[in-house]
Amino acid sequence: AAREGAGCVFVIGGATIYDLALPYADRIFMTEVDANPEGDVFFPELRGSEWSSETLASYPAGDGNDHAFSIVRMDRQLAVSPRS
Repeated sequence: AAREGAGCVFVIGGATIYDLALPYADRIFMTEVDANPEGDVFFPELRGSEWSSETLASYPAGDGNDHAFSIVRMDRQLAVSPRS
């Protein structure tokens, strides 16, 4: 994508696609749903010193939404090397 001049690439997964793309991601837009579904594959937790997060919007459960959810932007905290 970079060779073609794309400024931004969106990855819409499946677990294998996410696993392949995550090491290259520097920003993630994620929908966090307030639910505990059954399943055997989940997106990894990205909290901690490597990622910062900002909640962009939150929506309550209600008409058309069985669960409350939030839209969150995650930014990878890139290490900055000191200048010599």
